[in-house]
Amino acid sequence: MQKIFRLRLPAALLIPIVSLTACSSGDSTPATSATSEAAVSSSSSSQNYNWGEHVDLSQFKDFVENNSPVIVDVRTPGEYQSGHLPGAINIDVSNSDFQKQISDLSPDKQYAIYCRSGNRSRSAQAQMVKAGLEQTLALEGGIGAWDGEIE
Repeated sequence: MQKIFRLRLPAALLIPIVSLTACSSGDSTPATSATSEAAVSSSSSSQNYNWGEHVDLSQFKDFVENNSPVIVDVRTPGEYQSGHLPGAINIDVSNSDFQKQISDLSPDKQYAIYCRSGNRSRSAQAQMVKAGLEQTLALEGGIGAWDGEIE
């Protein structure tokens, strides 16, 4: 039986944003698209991240919950099948085609990386950053640090 770790998201994240408009006294001009996009991106998280680093569980969860990164499990397929974070993709860092697989990923996206204990994710993260995937954070302590529910 496959175990899946559940990520608890605040209810506010489940409500879509319908529209944004400028609100200021005396200015009835609606916000431009660029202004609205800036407001969304700046309000998506109060946390500033140090890309390319391993972070503690609290920071990792904040990143995942508030930024919708691509979640990358760098363990073996067997470990992945035994339980993984919801929505995680499996790219085994010990596989000979790891470089090829990460070269197919978009440098414009953010990545949350984890392994079992934090060791393999260090190697994977370094390789990903070197390949141009700079917006990465990895979980210190790996999935062993995760305290979510297991199915």
